[in-house]
Formats: sequence, structure tokens, C-alpha cells
Amino acid sequence: MEKSLKKVGLIILDYKKADRVCENVNKIMSYKCNFNLEIIVADNSCDKNNASKLKKLAKYKNLRVIILNKNLGYTKAHNLALKGYQYDYLFIVNPDIIIKDENLLNSMVEYMEKNQRVAILGPKQINDDGSMVKTARNWPNPFTQVFRRTFLKHLPIIKNIVAKDELDFYKYDKILDVPWIQSSFNLVRFDFFRKVGGLNEKYFMFMSDPELAFQAWKSGFKVQVNPEFTVYADGIRVSSGGFIAFFKKWTMRTHLMDSLKYFFSHLFEKNPFKLD
Repeated sequence: MEKSLKKVGLIILDYKKADRVCENVNKIMSYKCNFNLEIIVADNSCDKNNASKLKKLAKYKNLRVIILNKNLGYTKAHNLALKGYQYDYLFIVNPDIIIKDENLLNSMVEYMEKNQRVAILGPKQINDDGSMVKTARNWPNPFTQVFRRTFLKHLPIIKNIVAKDELDFYKYDKILDVPWIQSSFNLVRFDFFRKVGGLNEKYFMFMSDPELAFQAWKSGFKVQVNPEFTVYADGIRVSSGGFIAFFKKWTMRTHLMDSLKYFFSHLFEKNPFKLD
């Protein structure tokens, strides 16, 4: 009897990057997958022009476009879009990502099949300008979030703290177990994802990725970066900016608030994984 194919989901939550999303989806649809792939594109933009571009993707039979009436935030929008779906694996993909390797999705699923203890897998990520993105991080701390955006980051002690937070020692040259990975592009074991309730909705936009990784390590799974796989990003981050940006950008204030929620949620818990 022939073995049935795995069922894999790929979700992209867009926020005003329809052109980039369409480019990525059209590429993915031209690739041959060794599994049954379903794509969900959800739009959090509340922008008619952005939505009209995304709606054109509905021409693909294994793709669903969801236009949200209001910005529900990162976690709620993902969970709503995934409601009722069941997969073996789920790719969580940011709207700025481009997949250039036609075999990337196959290779990452195959890796997960061979490494059953890995619950969350991330690739190496390269910006359009050729710079590398530090996607692997140490457990977040709201104080570090502030320090790295002020002149204090140049002080020796603070500099070392920031370097430890960003895992500066890691050159993305080998497979590594890490505390957590930024959710710009992740492959997640779906039974684990469902078991923990999906993305934690107490966070509006940020910190659901370290929370998911925390639960993975706590459950006996691993979180890994494998630089044999590479994706590409536009290099524009909504959480970028210096200290003044806290007063000008709502995304920065949300980042800090979500960081505080994470910090106090785990204040009396031991981190389930530490790098040697």
C-alpha cells in the first residue's frame, strides 16, 4: 500500500506588502512539493488596494485568501486563519520573505521527518542587500530591548549583555540548538502547535515566537537553526529604531509591552534551555 503524502500548511500574514507576498507565492506555486501543500494568505492591512492584489492569488486551487476587517494583531490573526485546519507541519512565513530555492520546502520537511525531537526549525536568512539576519536569540529581556537602542549599548557590560542576547558568537555556519528563533520563517510541528493552543494571544504582535519556543523546550522538543536552508527578506523590520522611536512608533511601544508581558509571565520559571 502506497504511503499517503504528508499534509503541510504555509501561512503568510500580510501587512501592506502585497507585491512581495504575491511574488513569493507565485514562486512557491511553480515549485514541485513532495507533500500536499495548502497556503493561507491573511491580510491584516485594512487597505483596499493591498487586499485587491492579494485576492488575485485565489486563482490557485490550494490557496485561501482571508481579508480581515481590522488589524487583529499577529497572534489572533494567525490563530483565526488556521482555525479548523489540520496539518503535519506548518510553515509560518512573514510577508517580506522570498523563497528562491525550489527544493527548500521539501528539504525542511524531510529534515523534520528525520529529526523527530525538533519542533521548530528555522533557516539562515539573508536580506536583499546581502546582509545576514540574526534570527536566533537568547531568552528575551525588556531591559536589553531598551539598552540596545540607547548609548548604553556601547558600555562594556551592556555591550556584552546585548551580544549574548543576539548570540553574536553564532555565525550561522552549522546546525545549532537555540533558545528561540524570530518567526519570520519557521517550520513548526503541527501537533505540538495545536497542543499549546497555537500562538499565545496575550501578545499582540511580538514575543509569541520565544513563547512558542519556551513551550517547545519545556515539552521536551528542540528548536534549531539549520543554515543549510536559506530564505531572503527585504531587511525592513517594524521593531527597528533607536530610543526616540519608542515615542514615535506604536510598533515599538507594542514591542516593549509584549516584552514586559513575556518577562513577567516567566519571571519565576527556570528557562528550559541554556546554551553551553
